[in-house]
Order: sequence, then structure tokens, then C-alpha cells
Amino acid sequence: VTPSNAGSFLDSDFGLTGASGEPSLDELIRWARGEDLLDEDNNSGTSVRKVMGDPLHSQPAAVVYGGTPANPDVVIFTATNDGYLHATAGETGNELWAFIPKELLANLNRLYFDPNSRYKQYGIDGNVVPVLKDVDQDGIIEPADGDFVYLIFGMRRGGETYYALDVTNKNSPSLLWTANIAEAGEAWSTPVVAR
Repeated sequence: VTPSNAGSFLDSDFGLTGASGEPSLDELIRWARGEDLLDEDNNSGTSVRKVMGDPLHSQPAAVVYGGTPANPDVVIFTATNDGYLHATAGETGNELWAFIPKELLANLNRLYFDPNSRYKQYGIDGNVVPVLKDVDQDGIIEPADGDFVYLIFGMRRGGETYYALDVTNKNSPSLLWTANIAEAGEAWSTPVVAR
């Protein structure tokens, strides 16, 4: 989600009703992407909002994409209850990207007005399970050789859906599939990969 593709969404996707005092869709997207539009840090000289929701029940996953034993190229994937799956460079701690399931976009409006939230918010609350295939077992993810990295996670208390993302390119994720079994309830179980 970026301001440039805001036209792909409806205001209602983000819980916006058009009421007086609500942010615009553009403002809400910019805030969700980390702009400090509300001066949450009480420092008008900064424009970056460095906030991350809690990973209460979610076990992060570390994936080694290559590098050397002394200096591995690691990405940490962390799911949080503000609704984001964060990809963070292990060496620098810089965020590479974040994914928000469409059904959680409506929570952003509530968090915009109350980032500390009087009541517990649940977003992506399940464990992140990486699935790796390193064909030649050289410790380097090389898509040209048929290598891949997938992430599978459930929303646990945040919803009823399981997600699979292709993160073979650590800088460019894509959605593989979603699974929502009718009347199965919340997606609490950690996914188990099997043949």
C-alpha cells in the first residue's frame, strides 16, 4: 500500500467513513507507512514514526539468504498485533518492507487515533513459519537454481485466515495464497509443513 496506489482501495477498506476529523485515505496510508503525521514523538523536527506493534503470541522467524558464516545475510520476519508482518535486515535493523492483510486495514483508522489503544488489538498474532528450498544446499538462496523461501502464518486471535507469502526475493514479497476454512474459527494453530 502506497499513496500512489490508493485508488486501488475504498475508504471503507481502511475503516474510514468520511466523518469529520478522520484522516484522508492518503494521510492514513502515509501514517501506516511510518510518517509521524500526529507528532507522536513530540518532536516537530522529525517526520519518521518509529513504532512497531507487539508480537505477543507470534514467534519471529530468521532466514539466512546467503553471505558468509562470519557475516550472514539474515532477514527477520516478525508478525505484530498492529497488523503488520515486518521484514527486517538482521545486520542493520532497517525495515525492508511490511505486509498488512487486507482484512486488517480497517484497524489502522482506530490505531491512528489511539496508537496506545485502551483495549488490546489483535492483528497478525500467529507464528511465522519459513519454508526454504536450497537445491544445491550451498546456504545461498538462488532463484535461478530453483531455490525459494515461503512464509506461512495464521492470524491466531487476529482472524480466521492463514497466509503464504513468497519472499524468495527478500526485497519484493508476493502473496502466494490465503486459506480460510468456513466455520473453523480463529487461525490459532501454527502451520506445519508436510508432504
